Amino acid sequence: MKVRSVSRKKILAFGFGMVLLFSLICRTAIAQKSDSASNQWHFLAEPYLELVNMKGSTDIGNLPELHVFVPFSDLFSHLKIAGMLYLEAHNNRFAIATDIFFSHLQEKGTGPKGLVNGQVDMKLLLWELDGYYRINPWLEFGLGARLNSLQMDLSATVDSLFNGGPYSKSLSFTKTWVDPVIITRMKKELNDKWIFTLRADIGGFGIGSQLTWQVEPDIYYKFSKLFQLGLGYRYLSTDYSSGSGSDYFLYDITLYGPEIRLGFHF
Repeated sequence: MKVRSVSRKKILAFGFGMVLLFSLICRTAIAQKSDSASNQWHFLAEPYLELVNMKGSTDIGNLPELHVFVPFSDLFSHLKIAGMLYLEAHNNRFAIATDIFFSHLQEKGTGPKGLVNGQVDMKLLLWELDGYYRINPWLEFGLGARLNSLQMDLSATVDSLFNGGPYSKSLSFTKTWVDPVIITRMKKELNDKWIFTLRADIGGFGIGSQLTWQVEPDIYYKFSKLFQLGLGYRYLSTDYSSGSGSDYFLYDITLYGPEIRLGFHF
């Protein structure tokens, strides 16, 4: 199934819409004056660092499919830049959150039987907007949209007996798509200091990706009402493809690794 990429104007509109929606909710919540605890809004700003590992397959146009893998031990020699930020507004019943993730990775890839060798240069922006409804004190259900914006440069050298020896080819591709996601989130306060959370989602459904899913457990220690420190792990799998022939694009990649999260409540 061919999936059309989103235009630059639509990308900017989506980003502006997420920022505007989050800002309006925060403004409304701050202006709200209610004696009911269930209507009192709270806010969380959480910059975080994720030590990203990457594995999977990618393909552009008529180039052979390449299998890539970035182990944690080689991460810092391949990672050029990364930035992550999570923002949330919530009360006792509802929550809205946005998560921004950007990374720039480089890695070598290999093809079947070692006949193909290549280089992958990938810039990935993930921008997610989620809304949650609290079912009970420890369980929330949510719906969201995850924007995937990917710029990839792919080069490959093919050892061929039928073309007079090895030959090389390079291609660049930019793709942007949006995945709807269904989310569950669990939160358990172990005591007044320790908090455990577990977030899981599944989506794509052929609207964007064929399938995408994510699992993210975190444990936090609250130093005060203002500040908390969290350690966690994210596993995000995305299977996306579109086009055919010279327009074919495959991104079947899993990103995974530990996280360190600095949370500020206000």
